[in-house]
Amino acid sequence: MKNTPSEFSRKLRDLRLNGKYKYTQVILGRLAGVTPSYISQLETGKKNPTPKIIRKLSPHLGMEKPTTGRRIKPRNVLIYEYS
Repeated sequence: MKNTPSEFSRKLRDLRLNGKYKYTQVILGRLAGVTPSYISQLETGKKNPTPKIIRKLSPHLGMEKPTTGRRIKPRNVLIYEYS
């Protein structure tokens, strides 16, 4: 079964390449404390982000960190912040 990029995956890649800060996967991974291959897997839909990963990525993509007091659905966070 082929993994297709979700809306989260497409938005992550768009923000990384065209957002306020233009990062490579290596730089974004270092800033967020994850490997560049993990960033690639998120962008291609092979992995789904946890709320913890979203909180790590958010400030580096020009977003505020999601609040920690409520559950979030990872695939919807970036969509809601930038729709």
